[in-house]
Amino acid sequence: MKKLKIALVVFLLGFTIYLCFRNYKLNQQLSMLPDKEIIQHTDTIYLRKDFLPISYDNLLNPSRILLYNSPHSSVSQGLCSTDSAEISEKDSLVQLVIDKNQLTLSFLNQNSGIYSSRLFNIDTNNYKYSWYNGKLTTQEIKSRIRLVPYVYGKYRPFNNLWDLGTGISIETKRFNYKLGINSFYYPRYFSGIKTDLELVVTYKF
Repeated sequence: MKKLKIALVVFLLGFTIYLCFRNYKLNQQLSMLPDKEIIQHTDTIYLRKDFLPISYDNLLNPSRILLYNSPHSSVSQGLCSTDSAEISEKDSLVQLVIDKNQLTLSFLNQNSGIYSSRLFNIDTNNYKYSWYNGKLTTQEIKSRIRLVPYVYGKYRPFNNLWDLGTGISIETKRFNYKLGINSFYYPRYFSGIKTDLELVVTYKF
């Protein structure tokens, strides 16, 4: 059992260090490239099949609609429903902005010359989205597992407690499991640095 514990510690430590150095090296190589080399060249592929649009089951309504240069001044700066805004689904899409967990689609009505923006609350970690035919539809992503290396340091000043850990985080939709190595220094309770395996379970609301 002791040999198995040592082997597991060595494996986790080596694998974590490898992933950390690999991530650092890739980021360093990317930062050394000129801006023009970062721009991806577009490939055009001709397919011998009809275009089939992607549309999901659940319709996502905007959390807010903004109207610019609109005669409806009472609506342009406040919350409004899709019906009261009377925005045509045939408006031209002029801008798409993704900022953290918010998607903003901006349109231009060719007849009235009025610009409008629809703001959607999105969660790309747990949902897929599709904009088609004037509608934004969404579908929940099936449970998936990701392996992510981690390193952390922790200090509790009132009791002079030190912790340093590294390992692998197994991330699922609701739970995160961390399996790694923890080194701790608690001079208030014992002398020297101690090492142990650690298992952490985190639930995401």
